[in-house]
Formats: sequence, structure tokens, C-alpha cells
Amino acid sequence: MRTLLPLLLLGCPGKTPTDTSEPVTPVPIDPIPGTDQGSLALVRGYQNGLLVRSELVGVFANDLQEFVNVAHCLPDETTPCLHVLPPLGESRQYDPLERYVENRSFYRYVGLTVPFGPYETYYRADELLSWYYADLSGRGDFSGPADITLGVEWGDVDLPAAVDVPKGLVVTSPRQDETLRAFSDEDAFTILWEPEGADEMYLFLRTDDETSPGRVWRIEDDGSHDLDLNALNLPIATVLDIQLARWSHDTFDIEGNTLDVLTTAEADFVVEYVPVGLRAPIEVGNDCASAVSLPVGGHYGDLAGMADTFEVVECLQSQEPSAGLDAVYNVTIPPHHRMEIDFRQFEANGAVYILESCDELEPVCEEGADRGFGTQTEMLTRFNPDPLQAEVVTLVVDGVTPTYGGLFFLDHRSIELPDPPLSDTCAGALDAPLFQPGEYYSGNPSDLNPTTNPGFLGCTQSTLPGADGTLRLEVPDGATLEVTMSMEDGDPALYLTSDCADLDSCLTGSDNAGAIETLVHVNNTGDVETLYLTLDTKDTLSPFFLTINIL
Repeated sequence: MRTLLPLLLLGCPGKTPTDTSEPVTPVPIDPIPGTDQGSLALVRGYQNGLLVRSELVGVFANDLQEFVNVAHCLPDETTPCLHVLPPLGESRQYDPLERYVENRSFYRYVGLTVPFGPYETYYRADELLSWYYADLSGRGDFSGPADITLGVEWGDVDLPAAVDVPKGLVVTSPRQDETLRAFSDEDAFTILWEPEGADEMYLFLRTDDETSPGRVWRIEDDGSHDLDLNALNLPIATVLDIQLARWSHDTFDIEGNTLDVLTTAEADFVVEYVPVGLRAPIEVGNDCASAVSLPVGGHYGDLAGMADTFEVVECLQSQEPSAGLDAVYNVTIPPHHRMEIDFRQFEANGAVYILESCDELEPVCEEGADRGFGTQTEMLTRFNPDPLQAEVVTLVVDGVTPTYGGLFFLDHRSIELPDPPLSDTCAGALDAPLFQPGEYYSGNPSDLNPTTNPGFLGCTQSTLPGADGTLRLEVPDGATLEVTMSMEDGDPALYLTSDCADLDSCLTGSDNAGAIETLVHVNNTGDVETLYLTLDTKDTLSPFFLTINIL
């Protein structure tokens, strides 16, 4: 803090606070004794090295609360009112909603204007706040020593070369005139600028959720900083306001009154942070000739710059044409595997679908997913029942919003569904290994015979003279066995026995009309149960899916 004695300014009588557009009659005002607080801030904003915003703000009162610099946070509600700044190399949280309480102070009048270097800021009286403000747009940039002049209720004060206004802030990377993206698989969000070696350099960050705390770091003015966004545990697709700021900060003691002066050079960035998890970036194919092979795993990409090559509607639940930008992929489905696709666009409704063939002029959609509810994940599955040959399908990720293209996630899973090891007889089931829970598919169960039939008085209350197969499994005490069987071309049934040679030991069964059967059994015996599950039919077993879970 500097202690200065005021210099008397001759021929400059005090003036009462008034609208500057009206003639002013000088009225003598005696200076008020010390212990007041004053705050001045010259705030300059730069974009790609050019000055785009400049404001000079001031406020003088008996009490300005415990903020770093009140004038800095007065005109813009997005600028934080900070209580404390971190030391070099550290960071602090702050409340982005905290503001200066305007009606808590008794304000001081220090003149119609406050000269500051080549500029001056003008007195204005609002309903709850008396302060000084000037929009300096078009007044040019300035750096170097700046004089400050005050008067009236603070007495006549001249502070020659009081502060040294720092040079402007020239950011060389990244660009500031567009929304940037930062992905969690990147090491850091890097900012490069022309260094000046200033004592105070800060990095401010706040999210689009005003209830979330902001954070400020004090960094070196050395021209480069890597910001680790992953360490902040941000939610998905969070929009961040990031500001790099070079500060020059001075405090003066003027006969008991305190004047805090801040000059800044600031550069703002808007960054969309996307936590991609373990996803990897993927290329996009614009047409059939440039179709990209989609490997198994999680991926992210961007449809910006693509064309609206394909447009379908018949296979989409929303029945809305896929009129947005799109990309095409080739997906290989191995034998007896199920392809699972999750597709999500982040700023518009997306669709994903499979084409009969890659025909750009007359695309025919076999199956697709678009529920028409905005940016939720669209899910598409396809099973390859061939036990020997892989299937290659043409997959298109598309937008429903015309001409839209943007960030997307595209996750591909490939799940093998093996043949369930069913036994044709009870003796075979007793000799076979214990059945393991999971998903299964039988494409050729015709080698099974009609061995068992519980009859109308059995636990399915139906006669089942068709082919059947049995498997042996264990259910732990307290566990729940859940079974689902789907046979598109048949009418299956399920039943569970404790002795495969004795159908009267049936615990539960299911035989509803149709292609799908479900069965649930809870083990409350106090011990592990060895049970036998039989898949049966009224005629013959045709290809079926089987899912068994023990929870």
C-alpha cells in the first residue's frame, strides 16, 4: 500500500452530484475525513489480439465490503466479485452468484468525472448506487503510466503516474471467435499468448450452471498454460466460460481513505467440454465410396462439413425424414453375434439406420432407430444367425434436423450368442457340465427329440408332444432365476424341475400362447438348489433365443 499526501488543485471548486446533461452550478463541499473506500477498474477485453471492449468503472463509499475490487464486478454480472485471490500456482473456488450489495453503503461524490490517464469516467446516480462509468469503445488502446485525479468529498487529490497500465493481451491459440471443444481424452486445454512477465496472471472458469462454483487459478505470465479439465469432474457436454486475465493491482492510502485501482487485459473463450470416457475419435464417410469401417468400441465424431447424402423415413419410429447431415459406415457382424449400436447427437435429434444396400439415389432402409425425442441415445441391434458366415451391413448415422451436423457419440458392441448345450435326455443333462447364465441362440435345434411331456395336469397345464431339451443349473440360496425364451416360428414352453426324471417334481412352468415365454423362480430353501430347465414345444423346436440370469 502506498501512502500519498494530496496535492491541492487550484480553481477547481466542488460540484454536487447531478445529471451531466444539465448545467451545473458549483457548490462548495467540504471534504469528509478519512476511512472511506474507493475502487477504480480499467477493464479491457481482447479477441485474437484486438481490443474489443474497454470500460472504466469507479465507486466511492464509506464501506465497499471485503471484495478484491468492487468496480471490476459492477457493470457485468458474469464478472466475479472475489473475496480472495489464490497464491501463485494454486486455485480457489468462488461463488459466481455473489454480487456487491448496492444499498449497504453511503456513497461519496468525488466529481462529475474521474480522470484516469487519457480517459475519464463519468458520475451516474442509479436508484441504489452512485458510481462512475465510461464505455471507452473506439477510444483506442493505452498502456503505460496513468495519472488519477479525485476531488470534492475526498478533497483535491492528484496522483501522477499512479498506476502502470499493462499492455494488451495477445492470445495466439486457440481462436476466440468460435465455440471450442475440449475432449476428455486430451491431456489438457492449452492456451498460448504473448508473455509480458506480469506479476499477476489469472485464469477464471465457470460453467453454464450458475449454481456450480467457479474457479480461479493464479498462473505465470510465461505465454503458455495447460488447463486439466478432466480433474474438475465436469458433467457431460458442459459449456465453460474461460477467461485469461493479466492484472495490475495497486492500493493507495490517501489521508486515511483507501483507493484500490485495478487495470486488466482479458481474453475470453467459450468451450464445450465433452467427457468422452474411453471413446476414440473416428473419421466420417460422406458417401458410399468413402464409407468408414466401424470397429467394436466407443467412438466420437463430428458431422460438420458432411452432406445430406441419405434421406429415409419408412424405418424410423418418428416417421420424420432424416434430412440432416449424415455419415456412412460398414459394420461387420461375425457369425452368431449381435451388433448393438448406440448413437447420440448432442444438439439435435439424430437417427441411425441400416440400408439394404449403399444406394445414394434410392436408399432403402431395413431397420432403424429414431424415437423423435431430441438428443437422447438411439439404440439399434441386429443379429447374424449364420453359424459360419459374417454379415457386412451399411450403417448410416443421420440427423433429423435439416442441414444440422455436429458432435456425436457412436458406440459399437458385438456380443456372441453361443448355442445352448441342451441335452436330449435326463441322463445327458446329469452328465453335462453345469449350465452358465448368459445369452444363447440355437439356429438348428432339429436334432432334439420329443422326450418329455408334462401333460394337462403338469405344471404348464398343457400337453407338449414336440421336441424338447434339458439343461442342469445351480441357483444359490436367496437368488432369483430369470429365464426368457423367444421362438419366432414356434410356440415354446418352459418348466423347471428338481428331478429331471420325475416331472411331478416341477416347481414352476410357463406356456402362454405366442413366441415368447418367461419364467421366474426364487430359491428360499436355505441351500443351493440343483435344478433342471426344460425347453419344450407343441410340435418341433425352431431357431430360438434364450436368456438366463441368476440374480
